[in-house]
Amino acid sequence: MNKKATVIYNQQNKIIHCALRDLDMPYKDHKEELFSLYTGIIGRKATGLSDLTLGERDLIIRHYQKKGLKLFKPFINRDLKDWQKGDPEMVSESSDRPLSVPATKKRLVGKIGAILADMKLPWKYADGISNNMFGIRFVEWCNPGQLHKIVAAMVINQRRRYA
Repeated sequence: MNKKATVIYNQQNKIIHCALRDLDMPYKDHKEELFSLYTGIIGRKATGLSDLTLGERDLIIRHYQKKGLKLFKPFINRDLKDWQKGDPEMVSESSDRPLSVPATKKRLVGKIGAILADMKLPWKYADGISNNMFGIRFVEWCNPGQLHKIVAAMVINQRRRYA
């Protein structure tokens, strides 16, 4: 499923404003002190929420999550991280999978995602491998041993493709 940058922006906007409401720090009343905090988080000076890229907004949401707030953090594809309000509309090239995996699988699924991105292939490609090798419909459903075998097969294919 492709996502528009403006959809993610609007989701992030609601999440940040909800976090500020939960902290009893309305944006309008605390804008200056918030942006001195945000400057430390994102590593540059910004003047308002609309001045932040999707990636920078993601860092701010993570900051609030680390402080204990239970917030949804929308997935942002790499190709959308630098988008900010006012830029031309962009749509992510690949799907926002994997939705969630346990910590025991996170590294292997991340490696699969990196290989797919490098070869410019969709997640359906990895699903096809898991289905062909193990009869498992989605790669996220594989156990760590199966994921390791899928990574090995994909690395071999990647090397063949670029040799």
